Amino acid sequence: VSGGITTRENTLTDASMQGFFADAQWLFGGFITMGGSYQFLAGQRVDAQIIAGRAALSKGVLDKIPKVTSAETYYEKRMDSRILGGLLTATPDTRFGYRLGLSPVEHVSIIWEVEFVYEPDGLGGFQRRRMLNIQSRMDF
Repeated sequence: VSGGITTRENTLTDASMQGFFADAQWLFGGFITMGGSYQFLAGQRVDAQIIAGRAALSKGVLDKIPKVTSAETYYEKRMDSRILGGLLTATPDTRFGYRLGLSPVEHVSIIWEVEFVYEPDGLGGFQRRRMLNIQSRMDF
């Protein structure tokens, strides 16, 4: 529709897909927890893959750092094909970042998240964009 608004819902198609999901997590030396996951879905019109990785300080380490409740980094790549090439290539389906959780007072947490995504630059390439998300949480 020319001049109209296109919502994400309008671009979705009915598609039956089947596949599998795998996830693994490791604790290294009691200091760092690392993990990764892989999902593959195949359908009549399109195939989709999601590869994700994460690393975080373990609970044992966090317990020794006052006021810090979490510290982690992550990477995610979505691909619409059966080919794994371009895993580290910048696309709009690539996102990565880090989160830091702080507890300034008991039962209150502040989560500071910085995420990087790629957007088209208008010249056929992509430019990296940084987003900042600050959340607060109260535990009762």
